[in-house]
Amino acid sequence: MAFFISIFLFTRISTMADIFENVKYGIKRFDGKDFILWKDRITNALEASKCSDAIKEEFNSNEGNNDEIKNKKDIDIRAKLIIMSSMNDDILRKVPRESAKEKWKALRNRFEEKNAPSILATKRNFLTTKQNRNETVENFI
Repeated sequence: MAFFISIFLFTRISTMADIFENVKYGIKRFDGKDFILWKDRITNALEASKCSDAIKEEFNSNEGNNDEIKNKKDIDIRAKLIIMSSMNDDILRKVPRESAKEKWKALRNRFEEKNAPSILATKRNFLTTKQNRNETVENFI
């Protein structure tokens, strides 16, 4: 009996070690700024950890046979860990806790949309800006 318990504990510890090893990507914690860059880093970390499927729309951790469900839940846990460990606490409090897919969707809805109008407004300002005839380049800039 003790043999089986030690094997179970070893398996659990090695699984946790694998998860924590995968988190060591040096990703700066997301603070609400520069979501696009943070999103690229997180998607690369998820791919490197073999859990990028967890944030895809078609991912459902409750479908399949028992082994598939267990595998999908492990993938979801790893993805949640990577996402959660890469966010500031104030941002983390504002996202759902259910699954990695729900967290990812909430983050994209909240922060990705803010960047798109900002980029468009900056581009519009850049394209419509004109220098006055009697204005020097130094004053224009």
